[in-house]
Amino acid sequence: MMVNLGTVVMSVIAIAASLCAIYFGFKSTKREDKFDIERRATQQANITSKLDEIGGNVKEIKEDVKGVKTDVTGLNDRLIKIEIRVDNIEEKRGRKNTSKKRVDEYDRQQEVETN
Repeated sequence: MMVNLGTVVMSVIAIAASLCAIYFGFKSTKREDKFDIERRATQQANITSKLDEIGGNVKEIKEDVKGVKTDVTGLNDRLIKIEIRVDNIEEKRGRKNTSKKRVDEYDRQQEVETN
C-alpha cells in the first residue's frame, strides 16, 4: 500500500484547518455571549434605576395628594364654620335658611349653564 505524501499532507492540513475553524468558532461564540450578557446586564441596570426613579416620583405625588386632601379638608371645615356663622348672623337679622337658598340657587345656575 503506497500512500502518496501529498495526499497525507493535504489531509493533515484539512484536518488542522477544520479544527482551527471549530476552535475559533466556539471562541467567537463565547465572546459574543459574554458581550450579550454584559449588554443585557447594562440594560437591566438602566431599567432598574429608571423604575426606582419612577417609584420615587410616585411616592412624591402620593405625598402631594395627601397634602392637597388635608388642605381641602381644612378649607371645607372653614367653609362650614363660615356658613354656620353667616346663618347665625342672618337668623339674628330675621332671615332663615338663607344658606340653603344660596345652595339651591347655585344648583339652578349650574343646571342652566350645563343645558
